[in-house]
Amino acid sequence: LCDCDITEESCSVLSTVLKSNPSLKTLDVSKNNLQDSGVKKLIQNGLENANCTLQKL
Repeated sequence: LCDCDITEESCSVLSTVLKSNPSLKTLDVSKNNLQDSGVKKLIQNGLENANCTLQKL
């Protein structure tokens, strides 16, 4: 998802994907406008979930 115009608002939806897709191991979100608050959403709502098996962000 590199350079896909992902914004802070998109991170809520993306965190849901992280929780519900245990086969996802790597996710590249570079060159997007996530802001600190978007990254926080990814961590708190997605990466900290037990179902998330992401190894590289």
